[in-house]
Amino acid sequence: MTTLPAAATSRIAAQVRGYSIEVSARDWAAMDALPDSVPAGTDVYITWTPRNSHPETANAAARLRRIGLNPVPHIAARYIASEASLADLLARLDGSAGVDQALLVGGDVATPAGPFAAVIDLLRTGLLQSHGITRIGLAGYPEGHPKIAPDALDAALRAKIAYARKNGLAPIIVTQFCFEADVILGWLSELRRKDIALPVRIGLAGPASVATLMRYAIMCGIGNSIKVIGTHRTAIARLFGDTDPGAIVARVHRAREAEPALGVAGFHFFPFGGIAKFADWLKQ
Repeated sequence: MTTLPAAATSRIAAQVRGYSIEVSARDWAAMDALPDSVPAGTDVYITWTPRNSHPETANAAARLRRIGLNPVPHIAARYIASEASLADLLARLDGSAGVDQALLVGGDVATPAGPFAAVIDLLRTGLLQSHGITRIGLAGYPEGHPKIAPDALDAALRAKIAYARKNGLAPIIVTQFCFEADVILGWLSELRRKDIALPVRIGLAGPASVATLMRYAIMCGIGNSIKVIGTHRTAIARLFGDTDPGAIVARVHRAREAEPALGVAGFHFFPFGGIAKFADWLKQ
């Protein structure tokens, strides 16, 4: 485990508090472990996969609400078959779990299942607001998107922000996980240079084996920073040793103190190594 600088430990801990975390809609064991591992009221994002049905997502959200956590489901535009299907999902989330926040993503399929090719198409229906959604997360990509050019990403982000602000939705950016602080901070600086001023939650992988992190990184299209996971380790350690985000947390903390305009709102953790391992790291 990374040892954080002693002099800054309390300030770093304060920045980490208020984090959000992800679970799968089908991972009941992880959800059941959360009350003993994270504070009440924590935002828990529910990942979206093509296999998840609307009832499964809604049931997961309701379960999180019952155990004192705030469910934040992903909604993937390209997987929604119709406007009626979107309305059905939102009604279930509103009715069973009182969901008022969602993370909107495009969805990684070449051909949309219905009329929504992008997040802006979901937004323009007005259905989110009519079903109680008041806050939305928009995806950020510190290493770029493997299938979308940077200019197109910027244009899409600006369009979503403009729509949200005009239509009663409070947007934030939640980033894909990244393994290199320089990449994250460079992307943040560039975002601000472009006058995109939304608060940003920095996505980080929780403690996990290097092999696990590499598997998820490949699945999610993470780029060059994957090489830093195993730096200065033996070949065996690179495959079986554990790594954690402590060094990146400390670096982002120092940058945030030096430059508040970076707008770091907090951290968003992907507990790839399991909730127990993440909870142990938090205690340290």
